Order: sequence, then C-alpha cells, then structure tokens
Amino acid sequence: MGGDRTLFDQLAEYAAGDMYPFHMPGHKRNMPQFEQLYRHDITEIDGFDSLHGASGILRSAQERAAALYRSSETYFLVNGATSGLLAAVGACCRPGERILIARNCHRSVYNAAIMHQLCVSFVYPRPLKTPGVYGGVAPEDVENALSDRGIRAVVITSPTYEGVISDVFRIAQICHAHNVPLIVDEAHGAHFGLAPECPASSVDAGADLTVHSVHKTLPALTQTALLHVNGSLVDRERVAYYVSAYLSTSPSYLLMASIDEAMNMVELEGGELFARLGHDLSEFSHEASGLRHLSLLNQTVNARERERCAVAGWDPGRLVFVSDKAGGKEIMEQLRREDHVELEMAGMRHAVAIATIRDTEEGFCRLLNGLQRLDGRIGERPDLPPVRAYASLFGRAADMTQELPCINVSAAVNAREKRRMSFDEAAWRRACCAEFVYLYPPGIPLLAPGETISARVSEAVRECRAEGLFVEGLSDRSGKTVLTLP
Repeated sequence: MGGDRTLFDQLAEYAAGDMYPFHMPGHKRNMPQFEQLYRHDITEIDGFDSLHGASGILRSAQERAAALYRSSETYFLVNGATSGLLAAVGACCRPGERILIARNCHRSVYNAAIMHQLCVSFVYPRPLKTPGVYGGVAPEDVENALSDRGIRAVVITSPTYEGVISDVFRIAQICHAHNVPLIVDEAHGAHFGLAPECPASSVDAGADLTVHSVHKTLPALTQTALLHVNGSLVDRERVAYYVSAYLSTSPSYLLMASIDEAMNMVELEGGELFARLGHDLSEFSHEASGLRHLSLLNQTVNARERERCAVAGWDPGRLVFVSDKAGGKEIMEQLRREDHVELEMAGMRHAVAIATIRDTEEGFCRLLNGLQRLDGRIGERPDLPPVRAYASLFGRAADMTQELPCINVSAAVNAREKRRMSFDEAAWRRACCAEFVYLYPPGIPLLAPGETISARVSEAVRECRAEGLFVEGLSDRSGKTVLTLP
C-alpha cells in the first residue's frame, strides 16, 4: 500500500484551494501566525469521511495501519491511549464482573474498572532492584490468578515506562486456555514489530486487544493512538461501540493525518530509519558502558535477576540511567540546565530518555557528553542513602501482608461518605484509601482506592517529596492529607 494517497495529501490539496469555510473550527483556517497548521484544520466535510463509521479515506488509513501491524482491525484514536484502554475494558467486561489487572497498570486502566463498576483482582509484577522500577508479569502468576473462574479479562502493561517487556506470548496462551481475552497496554511500544531491530509486538504475540500510543515512539502528534483488535474472544460490536463512545464527536483531522503520515513513513522508509536508529543505539550503549557511576538499567540486570523478575526483553530505545550517587531528579535537571537535553522522566534513582527514528547523531552525542560530565562530577561522592519504604512498595508480590485491598476500587471511589486525615493518622488507623496517589509520569498508583494506608506507604510518600518528585492524584493539592473511608 506504500505510496497511496494519504489523508495529509488530501488536506494539503484542500488547503491550497479557495474553498471558504462557513463551518467549524472557529478560526476559519485564517490564523497567519500558524498559517500552515490552521489551513489544514477542518471538520467532517464532503470528501473527508467521518471517523465514526469510516468508509472512505479514513477507512483506508486505518486499514493501512492494520496491515502494517498485521492486525485484524485497527482504530484511530485521537483521545490518547487512555480512550483505547477505556474502550478495551468496556468491550470485555460488563458491570459487576471481575477483571485481573497488573498492579503496575496506568491509572486509566483503574479508571476503566471504576467507570464500568468492575471488581478488580491484581497480579503483581516482579520488582527489580532499582527502587520504583517494576520487572515483568510472570506467566505463572497469571495462571494462578486465573484459577478464579469469574475473571472476564486480563490487562497487563508491556513494555513498562522503563522498557521492560513481559512474556506476552506465553501470557496470551494462558489467557486463551481459560477462554479469557488479553488486553495489552503497549502504549510505549508503538514501534514494536515494525522492523527487525524492534521487539515483537503484542499483536503478533497473540493479544486480543493492543493499545499503542503512536505519539510516544513514532512521529505523530501528541494525543494520537491506535487500538488493534484480534481473535474471536472479543465482541467486535462492543469494541466499535465503546471506541465511538470514548471518541470525540469532532475528531481532529490534524491528529488523524499525523497518524497516517507516521504509518506512511514507516511503510516507505521504516527499514532504513530503524536500521539507522539501531546503529546509533548500539554506538551509544557501547560508549555509555564506559561510565563509572552511571549505568544503563538493562546493562545492570544479570541473567539471574532477569529470570527472577520475569523480564522477557527490553526496549532498546528506552534509555534508563541509574546511579547510586545521583537521583533521577539531579540527572534530569543537570542535563536540562547544562546540555539543553530534556529527558522524559525522573524517578527516585533513575531517569528515562526515549530514542526514536527521528533522533539525530548530534542529539545522541549531546546526551552522552552530558552524562560523561555528570559521571565525572559525582565520582567522589558517597553513595546515596538507601530508599527503603518506596522501594518496598514494589515488592508486594513477595510480601502480601501489608497493603492488600480492603475494599474494591470501584466501591472505594463511589463511596458516599469519606473522611480526610493526615497520612500519619491514616497509617496509624490503617485506614482504607478513597483516592489515587501516584507519581506522574509514569501514572502508576503508589496507592489505589480501596487499599490499606500503611506506615510504609506514608513513609514512601515522604521519600518521594524529599527527592523533589511530584506526588499527584490527591484532592488536597498540598499533599498533607488523604481521603479515606470512615
């Protein structure tokens, strides 16, 4: 299909014409300071199809994406991967049914469970040694959890924000043996399966529903995503209904065109672009291995830890820098201040950079030079004190006696009576949390509604604030109190 007329081609032709817009958007394609952008921003007019029931150029664009990913059916999403996850969960489960979700899922998965009034069971990923970083979801843990025959769907995140990949193929086999569909939040793996240099996609691994956030690792505008549908376990009509329900009735043609352009670029130039990225990443990783006090996470995890933590693979484009002598915030701030390099996120003891096919050799050189300077500067420092409470939050698979859910997440959020108290009082009372507590990014709850607020949760929140990380989700913006159930 390479070389076919794309949505952007048709938008460009229309923008070059003299048609006057007596329709939305209100800017009327007449904003000189953003002329090219606004000239291409239209609504559903004749010849441009409608994303709700696409039958023309938008249908062709979605079919192009489906062919690229080898998916049975693919939907364009302009409300982000969040809308795809909401639709996927809604398509698989009816109110009151039970869903199994990995504890490291993004909060949008939790919100899907709440909105559809589902009962939630957790499967816990295996924690890595780096504080705050999850490993993979072990297939045997999913197998054990599915002994509850009431589970209607399974949701996992692969890759994680730090690029850790679970054994999706084996997990899909287990789910299908139980006649249960597998939903994979592969938001950070939109490039998976597109070239030999990329890890395999969950689509190819057998997932029934896979969500890709196109803008994260491919050259598309922010807020663009894809939902892929495969197999026979999921009701296609319910998928179509919930995609439409969570989709804006005025989808942006700029966003849709950017998805189509990204697909077209990969189809026509992907082999060369991914080969070049693979070469640049190999060179960068080789040079970074010479750092003494900063390391790439995947180079610090030995084979034994990979097996123990269910790490089936790594995303080579996810560069995670760890150190015993500098926190993630310091790594991020120094690179921003001194090298004008902006990283993706900072964690307690790690910082994350994302590399894509649009990166340049100059960018990799600037990043490496900044890391080398930081590495030399921190060499004489003593190691940072250990992170105890925050790190232990990620080890609940081995210690299930602390913050087990005391009430279902949906019931906790929807409770009519709630009480506000300090974290210390809540921990002393071992109160039941009634709101989310999370760091963003990555948006994984440190504490979910319905879970017990223990002393180590309270201490973990203090540790995060002491490191300068932003604790979000609390209705009290000062972060001093938390909503609980009475």
